[in-house]
Parts: sequence; C-alpha cells; structure tokens
Amino acid sequence: MADYLKHKEKNIRVIYDAIIHELGIDYFEKIDFWDSDNYAIGLKKEEKIIYISTWNFRNLDAASIKYYAEFEIIDLTSLETLETKKILDAATKEELVVEVVLFYRNK
Repeated sequence: MADYLKHKEKNIRVIYDAIIHELGIDYFEKIDFWDSDNYAIGLKKEEKIIYISTWNFRNLDAASIKYYAEFEIIDLTSLETLETKKILDAATKEELVVEVVLFYRNK
C-alpha cells in the first residue's frame, strides 16, 4: 500500500484500489486537501478532480459501504472549483468506479 493511503480509512483504500485497477496507478495525481481527513481522497487528472468520501457512511458494515463523490472541473493555477459536473451520494463501489472512468475518459 502506498504511504499516501496508510492512514486512510479502509473503504477509501478499497475504492482507490478498484479505480487504479481500471485506470492504472499512474493515471492521475493523488490530491489530499484534507490531510487530517482519513475518510476522503482526491484524484486529479489535468483540470478534472474527484473528491471521494466515506464519512457519511462510516457506520455501515463493509458489505454495505457507500461513497459520496464530487466530480469537478478546476482552475489549474488556483485549484479552485470552476464547475461541479456531478455529485453522487450513496454510490456503491461498482457505480463509483464506472462514473470515475467515464468522467476521466470523456473530453
């Protein structure tokens, strides 16, 4: 496991592994605006960033885990959000992986 993820909550590591299985380890840059938030991760490729969190679902058992995700277009200089393209609330791992792949592969 990457040092980047060693303090992250288990289901963040699970979704990260599922996403890199589809896109590859070097496909995007890992962004952590939330150093102290072990329930969140950011994945950036060019001007696209996805924020993924398990905080709202932290009390669910592993078989029932859900994810919250925001799909954004950012300013590359300031890293500020220019547009939120999609918000998923209570997505399954499988649903989230499909949406991540579609977001990054669509121009």
